[in-house]
Amino acid sequence: MFSIARRRALETSGPLKLLFYHRSICSSNPRLLTRALRQSFHSAGPSLDSLYDGTRKLVDSPSQPAGSTTRTIPEPTARNSTSDIPTKPKLSFRSYIYATLCLLVGSLGGNFVSAVITPPLPPVPNTPQDCLMKEYLHEKAEALPLVQSLTSDPLWVSEELSDRLATTGPLAGSRALGGYLKTFRHSQTGEIVQVIWIGPAVAGWPGVTHGGLTATILYEIASLCALKSSKDPVTFASQFDLDYIKPVLTNNFYVVRATTAFGEDKQQHVSGSLETISGSLCVEASTRFLVTRDHTSQ
Repeated sequence: MFSIARRRALETSGPLKLLFYHRSICSSNPRLLTRALRQSFHSAGPSLDSLYDGTRKLVDSPSQPAGSTTRTIPEPTARNSTSDIPTKPKLSFRSYIYATLCLLVGSLGGNFVSAVITPPLPPVPNTPQDCLMKEYLHEKAEALPLVQSLTSDPLWVSEELSDRLATTGPLAGSRALGGYLKTFRHSQTGEIVQVIWIGPAVAGWPGVTHGGLTATILYEIASLCALKSSKDPVTFASQFDLDYIKPVLTNNFYVVRATTAFGEDKQQHVSGSLETISGSLCVEASTRFLVTRDHTSQ
């Protein structure tokens, strides 16, 4: 901004000096000098005040047009410039990898959930598919170290179960308990060890064996142990306790054990357990049998 003292000094110095002042101010743009002189002469004649005011307006706001006779000609722009064309963003190779991984994880997770919720139906007993499954399970069971050890030991005698027991008959087939079932009894101690296959059709919850079936297996093995150890032909259970420690998963081999002992009250106590092949305890059972005589034989 110009001060008043400087303006008065320029007015007293003469028009020539003022003209040179305008020329120095507008030397960068000759149009500013022409417009300043034109505005000054048209407005109030060639006075110092008009020249000073015109120059001051142009210096303070050089971008505004001064007069209707001047036109601002826009500079031509190149229409075929490559900068005006919008560029399409490029997808990196990493995004394709992430998309493929997400697709694979989603498909695998969906198949797993579908297999757990709606598993395929097991084969019907005594069908060709069931027979093939039984052969496969027998080969797999005979290769277990426990089965090989019990089979080779002469003190362990293989026991054949009758069809009246609940572990056979209605529950036959690879889908239930008929895939593989082999029972061994120690000839001296009377202990019973049973290796059994639990199929997928006896699940109370997807992948977990029904608790009632587990109780039935332990009760049958305890009854067999009591019958083989007692001299009297008739026995019945007066107490049967179970302790579920961990879930019994289907589609697996399990080991059922039972040992017996006689009390002073003429009752036979049988302790049983259901374990995995690796020896992890799943269920414990305690059964008390009352031993009676068969009065019809007297």
